[in-house]
Amino acid sequence: MEAMRNSWTDERLDDGFDRVTADIAVLRGEVGFLRKELHAEAGSLRTELHAEIGALRKEMHEEIGAIRKEFKVELRTEIGSLRQELKTDIGSLREENKILLQEMHALHRTLLQGGAAFIAALVGVVAALVGVIVTQL
Repeated sequence: MEAMRNSWTDERLDDGFDRVTADIAVLRGEVGFLRKELHAEAGSLRTELHAEIGALRKEMHEEIGAIRKEFKVELRTEIGSLRQELKTDIGSLREENKILLQEMHALHRTLLQGGAAFIAALVGVVAALVGVIVTQL
């Protein structure tokens, strides 16, 4: 072992350090290359991710647009149905109103006729009373 220690000369140490320095330089070069490759790959992934997000955003807008159109059609159909139902109900209410007005007119006529008959009867009674009073005088 001591023979090996004595064999380490300055020249051999310098050669060892030169090899270590060269290996470190190679490692630094490789790390730099890996760093550049990693940045390039990250940039590529970022671009791809932006494209995917853009495509998803476009697809969502199209789907939402289709849902809106479908909803509008359904809403218009439902409003049209309600409008028709309301027209039908209003029409039947108008018919019922006409019938009630006819019945009110008939009742009004009956009341007028009854009132006229009552007045005629009163006039007859008054005339009879006047006749009795005149004959008694």
